[in-house]
Amino acid sequence: MDYNQLVSLKKYICSDYINYYKEKGYDEAPSLPLDYKEDITLDFTTCTICRAKENIRKGKRGKDYVMIQPALRNTHIDVLSNMHDEDFFFSFFSMMGGFKYYSNNSEASVEFSQIIKNEFDFLKKYMNNIVLTIPIQYKNNLKIDDETMSYLIHNGCKIVLSENDENNLKWKYGISNVVGYGTRWEISNGGDLVNWGNTINVFVNSKPFGVDFGGGVESLIYAYLKLKKSIYANDAMTDMTKEFCEEDTVREKIIDCIVSSMCIISNKKKIILRDKYILETYMRLLYSFMMITNLSEEDILKIVNDINQKNIKFLQLKNMTEIFATYLHKAKRNFDIILNSENINTVLKLFDFCYNESDNNWMKKKRILHNHCAKYFVNLSEVDLLALQKFKEKKLKKERKLV
Repeated sequence: MDYNQLVSLKKYICSDYINYYKEKGYDEAPSLPLDYKEDITLDFTTCTICRAKENIRKGKRGKDYVMIQPALRNTHIDVLSNMHDEDFFFSFFSMMGGFKYYSNNSEASVEFSQIIKNEFDFLKKYMNNIVLTIPIQYKNNLKIDDETMSYLIHNGCKIVLSENDENNLKWKYGISNVVGYGTRWEISNGGDLVNWGNTINVFVNSKPFGVDFGGGVESLIYAYLKLKKSIYANDAMTDMTKEFCEEDTVREKIIDCIVSSMCIISNKKKIILRDKYILETYMRLLYSFMMITNLSEEDILKIVNDINQKNIKFLQLKNMTEIFATYLHKAKRNFDIILNSENINTVLKLFDFCYNESDNNWMKKKRILHNHCAKYFVNLSEVDLLALQKFKEKKLKKERKLV
């Protein structure tokens, strides 16, 4: 499937989801900005519930809605910085979901059950293997009526009562006296199960208030098309980036860093504080990967330009490539400073110590390097070390040639 076909499929599924709920009386709400500053509890991962948060704070009920919401998961940086972790998911993704206000407390169980049935029926249009996980710890807060449970089972849904999901399926929304208890939907593309989304019963002052529901567009496309990984279901994966990623998982991480950086740049008028730290972390990782793979700045900027020219509305910025290059130059300067510093030979000896010890316990020993590198790298990662190790190898080859 080429890029245009992927975009068409995504538009179709999103439209199908919106129309499915509009027929049930829901409003279609427009997407919120990627960085939704009206919600101080969020840092780029703007959720579909955000539109309901002001009403929740005030204890007011509004109109039920569904929406498609772009999001950026910055916690994925930890996965990117570990060479041994594969990128099954992309930091940048889209959610389809919404919020249902309960008409009154006595109807909460009936209305929660109806959303469960709605979400299942929609998934059933695309998938055969569907699993609904309900944490035993919160079963009393997730009352699904017997009729709905029978309907799910009769139509092939596997119900799992889990004892291991207490922390993962309890939500805090950054609002006093508000908590959500969730179920988890999983779907299979014939291989492993993938987390599609959640249906969450939201309580205010210990009383049921509404349902926060939805799931990932890319996760559904990944399973529906039986793709190798869900990152290939992302519409940032242009034909050029797909071909680029085919070589190895490191290149997938490179694209993830590029797209995440582009999202931040294009959605920030002024990049400061936490946002600046996140952007610079992505750029530092990107430059580390460039050193490891011997990719040039020209290679990276071609990809940036290609992605920016495609039909990804909120990534389009006329001078994106120029701005991107500026941040990439800053990351390069930090590497250049440490590589040309007076203590570089000491640092390279420490790399040998960290990487060549027989007990393979270099992850603990690398802390020694922080005294030498902390001025230039905050939270020195495995990728940074590997990049500098690569520099060491090049330096030795150059010295041998000179001899």
